Amino acid sequence: MKAGIFFHIADSYKQASANCLAYIGRLPWLFKPFCFPVALIYAIVLLASSAVFYILVVFDKLGQLTDWLRNLILNEMSTQRYNLSNSLMAFLFRPIVLALLSPLFLISLVVPKMSSDPVEDFIMHESVEILDGTGAFKTVNGILWDDAKRLFVYVSNISLLLMPVTAVIAVVYSLILIIIGLVFAILIPLDWLSLLIETMRQYIARTAHRLQYKVDQSFSTFLFTPLFLTLLVPIFLVLLVVPKFTTQFDLGV
Repeated sequence: MKAGIFFHIADSYKQASANCLAYIGRLPWLFKPFCFPVALIYAIVLLASSAVFYILVVFDKLGQLTDWLRNLILNEMSTQRYNLSNSLMAFLFRPIVLALLSPLFLISLVVPKMSSDPVEDFIMHESVEILDGTGAFKTVNGILWDDAKRLFVYVSNISLLLMPVTAVIAVVYSLILIIIGLVFAILIPLDWLSLLIETMRQYIARTAHRLQYKVDQSFSTFLFTPLFLTLLVPIFLVLLVVPKFTTQFDLGV
């Protein structure tokens, strides 16, 4: 499993702690006795802050487990959709399986995610987009509506003898799938809220990552950046524990 957002931030604080001491190593001997106590205090405080975030890595693991479960169900839903027109049995039973998987997926979305996977390219390069996928509710809504359309595509390609019966079945199935799809459509605003939370988390990770590099860049950054990072710890923690109830999926799902 990839390192989660808490691990990433904890690692940034640990590196900031090391950079405090690294800066002292580059100072002339005349200044080291005066700056070393400050650097040592900063290093200990930042290392303690790092430990706090390392403890919360458990949220990273839980979040990755939640995403694994959601992806498992979503992939199965996509399988039902794409294989619907393979045979008459698939036409008859795969929409039922899809309808049964939908509430199961909805239950998995109720479990809040307290963590995220860092978007490394965004953290390293400001110009990169944070997320390029679509929210879970919109994704499932699209799957259900697409499946409803595929039902009638199958009917149009079947023999004339079976067309009347399959047409009736397609109408019933499509109505059920559209109704379920409307439930997910109503919940799409939660995708937008979750995107806002996800964006905030990525900005926090980027802020911690970039500030740790500034610690040993100059005397002023050595004095003030560790203080700033320390003051940000409670703010970061409050913002990071805001839960999100959906996941971004690739548009090709």
